Amino acid sequence: MSIAGRRQRRGNAMHLARAASLADLGEPSLALGAIPFHHEQAGGDAETLLAASRSCLDMACYDAALDWSVRGRRMLAGTPRGKSYGDLTWNMLFALLLLGRYDEVATLCEDLLAHSVDSALLAHATYAMAILNARLYERSRRDYDAAKSWIEKSREFTDATPPSPTRAVNADIPPEYARAGGDARRAAWTSPGKTWLKPSR
Repeated sequence: MSIAGRRQRRGNAMHLARAASLADLGEPSLALGAIPFHHEQAGGDAETLLAASRSCLDMACYDAALDWSVRGRRMLAGTPRGKSYGDLTWNMLFALLLLGRYDEVATLCEDLLAHSVDSALLAHATYAMAILNARLYERSRRDYDAAKSWIEKSREFTDATPPSPTRAVNADIPPEYARAGGDARRAAWTSPGKTWLKPSR
């Protein structure tokens, strides 16, 4: 191993040791900052970044959730797009949606449709496109025909997703619901009689 390689390995070990010592303190806030940071610096898996992004999303700290999800995806960029990458992408999608960064939501959805094979994630992405076109874009930009088409695609991806407690998209949502009033969070998270598209995978 080269000198640079040995230094990198030693540095990674130091970051992991520091992360472990911080975790032993039992201070929850460290799991949202210092601990995932040290794991990020050490490389490897992105599970601590995923956990941090999810916790921030649950606490409505959407900027922090977005930051950790983006950084986690970057860590996994050179690996196959497995479950962790999909969950980080899911967190990123909802953080962007709830921050009102709609053009970035659309760009992410386009990327998912072009490259992802995760039917559950694609079901969320296509409904996000529906809700953008029906409720969240400015009125001059809304397209109800496009919204209906996206809902139909979401149903197709939902039908292709194996049933599970985390299958959140309701295939029976009527297109008319997308036209109803309400704020962005309600639009994204609820349907008649059922909470859905809620941050839980």
